[in-house]
Amino acid sequence: MRIACEILYKYSDENLLFILNEALKNLGFTPNYYSIFYNQFKKPKSDIPYNEKEIIRLFNKSQKLENVKIFEQLYDEDIITDKSKWFQLSLNIESEKEFQETIGNSFLLEWSNFDLDFLLESNFFKNVINDKNLIYCYIYNQDDLMEQSNTIYNQFEEKPSGKKLVKNQYGDIEIDVTENWGRYEKIRSVNFLAGSKMYFGQGFNPICNIKTMQKFKYSKPQINSILIEIYPIDKNPNQYREIQKDYWKFINESKIKYDKANQLDFTKWIISKSKNK
Repeated sequence: MRIACEILYKYSDENLLFILNEALKNLGFTPNYYSIFYNQFKKPKSDIPYNEKEIIRLFNKSQKLENVKIFEQLYDEDIITDKSKWFQLSLNIESEKEFQETIGNSFLLEWSNFDLDFLLESNFFKNVINDKNLIYCYIYNQDDLMEQSNTIYNQFEEKPSGKKLVKNQYGDIEIDVTENWGRYEKIRSVNFLAGSKMYFGQGFNPICNIKTMQKFKYSKPQINSILIEIYPIDKNPNQYREIQKDYWKFINESKIKYDKANQLDFTKWIISKSKNK
């Protein structure tokens, strides 16, 4: 079972470099390679031999990075089960105010592993989940999340058992996952999901005030955040779909309001970026 942790954090140059340095000490694996992804106007660089100082230097420079992904080993398409562990840091930076989200600029840290005890028991993690700059932290069964979120329908295969098919906005047939309570939905840089454990910090207030988050029946106040625990990470999420459903109903109104407030005029955004490249 692959387990993931993602932490969305409010951006500042100081925050980024401090958290990056600490995260690199808590990867949970021996890093061997990394890849760099820029914005849509610059070609990515892949499978670079790992160099910690160079990665830190990248984030010290005013480059238009989107993310850096660090791998334990390279993906091998001949191996059926991918056992590679990885870490990724992504920037959500918008220089033009009209395109910024209500949460402001942010960066996302992601770990994908098979045991996250090294991270969850670290002082680094305990400090981050109670930091005033935290937006949210999710810990979840990554295999289940991807399966529950999969909308791809292969017309040459039999109709997926028990699955409802719908047409998307482009007229393509896909699997309806709106009642898959283990799914995720992404709005701009913010993910919405019902994970195993979820911490919500002060930075989540523009989406839903954490005092409101306390009203969910499975919430527990922390020092500077709210913890919502839906299922033990070592258990089958199928046993906890009703609790996940309750959470989706709880957060849905805030999600809809956030979506409406952060609609992006994609054509206008692309034109703006092409002028500034």
